[in-house]
Amino acid sequence: MMDQKESENISDNLRWSIDMRMRTGKYNACFAPFGYQLVGGKLELILEQAPIIRYIYDAYLAGKTAEDIAATLNLFSDDRPWKPQRIDYILTNERYSGNALLRKRYTTDTIPRKVKRNRGERPMCFVAGINEAVVSQEIFDKAQELRKKRWENRLVDPDIFISRQNELAEQLRAAKLEKERFLKAEEDQTIQQTQELIEALEAGPDFLDAFDGELFRELVDKIIVESNDRVQVRRQERTTPCKKSPAQKELRKLCGGSPPAWVERQVLGLLNRLIQHPERITCPAPVAGSPPETENLRRELDELLHRPPVDETQVKCLAFQLAALQLNAIGPEEYETLGLRMLFQERAPMVELEQELLHESVRRITVSNGTVTVLLKNNQTLEGGNGI
Repeated sequence: MMDQKESENISDNLRWSIDMRMRTGKYNACFAPFGYQLVGGKLELILEQAPIIRYIYDAYLAGKTAEDIAATLNLFSDDRPWKPQRIDYILTNERYSGNALLRKRYTTDTIPRKVKRNRGERPMCFVAGINEAVVSQEIFDKAQELRKKRWENRLVDPDIFISRQNELAEQLRAAKLEKERFLKAEEDQTIQQTQELIEALEAGPDFLDAFDGELFRELVDKIIVESNDRVQVRRQERTTPCKKSPAQKELRKLCGGSPPAWVERQVLGLLNRLIQHPERITCPAPVAGSPPETENLRRELDELLHRPPVDETQVKCLAFQLAALQLNAIGPEEYETLGLRMLFQERAPMVELEQELLHESVRRITVSNGTVTVLLKNNQTLEGGNGI
């Protein structure tokens, strides 16, 4: 308590000392504004900078704005850039007329102490002739009257108004474009993520017999347990969505879920071997012998062809009947086998899986105990080991 009391007494004594120096004109600023320098606690005019200050007042009274004056000075200044706010400060600082209005800010009495702008809470102290003037009191007063008039009438130079208006319009247009771009990007990302989720669900099995870690990582980003009876699951959001190739999506459908990377390599190897050796594509079911009806038609046709004169009409009729019987005798596996041989004969070895070949040649892919089993459309099975 004693320390706080002593601190308050010291602060009160300092404030009283400052008040006395203000009233007697002995208190001066702790920093020098543009055009002055502090020498022995007093402001001294810098003769080289005085013409700039006079130009600012003369140009302002001639109708120029703070923006105009700053732009002009920046053409000739290599030092600190001139801004309209800096021009306004010079135009409103009574120091340039040789006077000082003290206690524009004050420190609060209570702890923690704060420095606040004086808006009538404390008495101000006006000291005339405290430093050398750069402009006369008359010029300074005219500048204040013009500032007040411009503020009241909102007088703005038309060129400045149009320029500012154009700048604001351009900024508004750019902001709208940026907003549209952001919303479009966000919408595209949301659509992409939703589409990926739908594809993952469609490709997966109706029911899972066991936990699918790959599918879980693809669908779920976070699980939040809010209470004993409420769990929140949030789908993973990707800033750069991991896009799967059409072949990978087809592979996922055939596997009934997202397979490990080694499965893709094994399937690629199995199909490339068929491309190199299409004769290995065989019909799994044994081809039954020709039915008796077919053999009878073949003998009858052979007799007609060797018994002149040849009855062309009857020969054509028997030939069509024989072709129909032979066509009907071909099973679906034989059809698929012939089609697959033609498909693989036309292919070059693949560097990576192709969606079209997977879709047209493979019926299903299963992975069990490190073994990949590929069921072709003709029901022929191919097997490959774990490639890890």
